[in-house]
Amino acid sequence: MILGIYQTYLDAIATLNLSILFPIALGLLIGGVIFLILLKFLFEHFKIHTYFGIIGFTLSSVFVLYPGFNLNAEGIISLILCVLAFGLSCKI
Repeated sequence: MILGIYQTYLDAIATLNLSILFPIALGLLIGGVIFLILLKFLFEHFKIHTYFGIIGFTLSSVFVLYPGFNLNAEGIISLILCVLAFGLSCKI
């Protein structure tokens, strides 16, 4: 975790320390509800833009998770299969 309290959270989960877990759960719940309200608004008013934003985040995350594409035969085949799978998922 970015604040350096990852081990504290792991210990709280292992020992079921509710004084630490309750604020985390409450924050997740409130954040999730606010996020859903925001998404509902965006889909109602800016449907195409929201879809393109989600697709953009998804495609750009590929480069973060897998930073190096090899331009050898294996890399090109992988890229072609990725594009085909994306196209197939759009048809479904």
